[in-house]
Amino acid sequence: MKLDTLILSWALLCLLWGCDQQDSLARIEARGELVVVSRNSPTTYYVDKDGPTGFEYALTELLAEEMGVELKLETVFTLPDIFEQLQRVDADIAAAGLTLTEQRAAIYPHTAPYYKLTPQVVYVAGQFRPRTIADLVAMKIVVLKGSSHAERLRDLKNSDAPDLTWEEIDEADTLQLLELIKEGQAQLAIIDSNEFAVQQSLYPRQKVAFDLGSEQDMVWYLSPGINNARLRVLINDFLRRQQKNGTLARLREQYF
Repeated sequence: MKLDTLILSWALLCLLWGCDQQDSLARIEARGELVVVSRNSPTTYYVDKDGPTGFEYALTELLAEEMGVELKLETVFTLPDIFEQLQRVDADIAAAGLTLTEQRAAIYPHTAPYYKLTPQVVYVAGQFRPRTIADLVAMKIVVLKGSSHAERLRDLKNSDAPDLTWEEIDEADTLQLLELIKEGQAQLAIIDSNEFAVQQSLYPRQKVAFDLGSEQDMVWYLSPGINNARLRVLINDFLRRQQKNGTLARLREQYF
């Protein structure tokens, strides 16, 4: 969906909901529950033998405990589904390893950054290794649909590489991209550095060809259909303290 279409959709929904009439923090406190939308991934949320776990799960659980409410974490199957949940005000926060992009920020309120990621081009060792944007042209590239990587490729196509093509996979877990490379159905995948670091042991032949741009901020996104002013202040203060007391560093070490 194009940016102007998304903005128009948001405006119409805002009129229906009455964007400034409800306060997200008051809703959370009234229901006694923090609703978080995420995705199944080794770097966000998953269930192991001991129960729910993952970096985003652990961090949002700490936030819910501090707020004195229960955490309700819901997962979706694709990245676009995450933002649809926010548009419908079905979730208070999207905590899913999402990077800050201009297109997203134009529609969705967001928190302060709490981590940095680098988009990386992944290939199979022993095969052709691309080293520049020009090398990507005519190669079979896969990215997650609705990801910041898809946005980045569109920007490159419109500026430096008009012949660049790629396939967007309608999944929420980058593991699917690595599987496509393993099976020979794709030559390259664009994946965030933290996710590849966690999953590379499963695919030892897959390596980083080069970084596709500089580091990007990772943030939580909030619903555009409700007043988030107080909630954003609360979350940003929470994230600042977790950074200062070493909790964020500990969680990154544990999960990444």
